[in-house]
Order: sequence, then structure tokens, then C-alpha cells
Amino acid sequence: MSSMKRFRRMLSVILVAAIVLLCAGLFADDDEGEAAENGGAESASAVLFSDSTINRINAEYRSIEPILRKSCYDCHSAHTDYPWYHNLPIVGGMLDDHIKEGREHLDLTDGFPFGGEDDQAELLADMRKEIEAGDMPLLGYRLMHWGTLIEGARRDSVFNWIDRTLNVLRDSAQLKN
Repeated sequence: MSSMKRFRRMLSVILVAAIVLLCAGLFADDDEGEAAENGGAESASAVLFSDSTINRINAEYRSIEPILRKSCYDCHSAHTDYPWYHNLPIVGGMLDDHIKEGREHLDLTDGFPFGGEDDQAELLADMRKEIEAGDMPLLGYRLMHWGTLIEGARRDSVFNWIDRTLNVLRDSAQLKN
């Protein structure tokens, strides 16, 4: 075998190994401790919202939806755009498991109220915290999908929407009491 062929073969092996390692980084998640803290129980404090409240929140949501579509939808909606490496046998299964877990926690597919956890205010606060800490999207995802980190004006837009929505939810809950 010529040295050029050996070099190409070695380069291919290194590339595949790097992709597998990067994909494995997608699954490094700190949420296991959270599940143990709350006993794995779902929140029983779900609030029912009026149609006008939901319509108002969703009208504003449309302005930030493109940001979330680019950075969150692959793992947190039914609108996953699978990358080419999803076809790799082990990697595909790992991605499917990760996406399933992501949707169980937060599902953005149908707009607000989001699927996943019952307590929408808690879910919004968690979204803000994860984005603010730079924990979402996950580093492994960002390495394979450039430009998905929510920062700058995009981050400000998402945070403003979250803050306005939390205020609407708070006001709505107070009216019902």
C-alpha cells in the first residue's frame, strides 16, 4: 500500500473517531442530579391558561421562534434535521436517545404551552438559566452545528420574550386566584 493510501486511510479513521467523540459529547448532561433532587416526580403545579393568554404568548413567540428553530429544534421538537452522521450505526442510536430525552424535557413542536414539563414558568426559567450559562445548546452540538449558540442580540430577544411571558403567566395566575 502506498504511503498516500495509508495516510488517507489513517485520516479517515481519525475523522470518524473525532465525529464519534464529538457526538458522545452531545450526551454529557448534568440533568441526572436534578432528577434525583426532585425524586423524578413531575410538577403538579401546572396552570391552565386562557386561550387569550396562550394566543398572546404565541404571537410574541413567533418573533423568537427562528432563533429557537436554529438552536433548539433538532433536539427539542419533532422538526429534527438529522445530520449526515446520524446514519453511522452507533452514533444514530445515541442521537435518537438524546433527542428523545430532549423532547421529554422540553418539546417546542407546537408552540406555547410547551410539551414536556407541566410547570411552564419553571420550564421558561430553566431555559433562561441554561442559555445564560452557555449550557444549551450543548457544546458537542455547537461544535458540529456552527452558529447555534444563542448570544448577543438573539440572546437578548429570547430573554426578553421569556421575561414578558413569565410576567403574563404571573398576571394570569393572579387573576384566577
